[in-house]
Amino acid sequence: MKPKKETLGKTKITLGGRAPVIIVNAEWPKIASASEFDSIYEANAHTVWNITVREHADGRRIVYGTALAGPNGAHLGFKEFRTGTILHKVGSIDHDTISAIVSCATLIGAQKLSQACIASLPAVELK
Repeated sequence: MKPKKETLGKTKITLGGRAPVIIVNAEWPKIASASEFDSIYEANAHTVWNITVREHADGRRIVYGTALAGPNGAHLGFKEFRTGTILHKVGSIDHDTISAIVSCATLIGAQKLSQACIASLPAVELK
């Protein structure tokens, strides 16, 4: 299940503490993502959690997460939740990205998901 419906090459992303943004997917490719659901099979899930990291050619990154109703419908009283942040290329973008991933995972209630998303980031070569 995708965290956002991507149509016409654009995605609307809800961020925390500011208005949502619309991005052109080709200009903000995904560089990392992870998802999990509350069932053995995604088709039977009541809740699906997603975290995605996108990066612009100028170095900015968007980290966002969602907790959405699954394909099998949500539990009584369930409320969808979306959050995210834009990171500007200052200081350590990798450290800031990891902090944003952990924050998103905590806010959407899927703390374990942060490690899967961090592990899917592009590898950094050590010298």
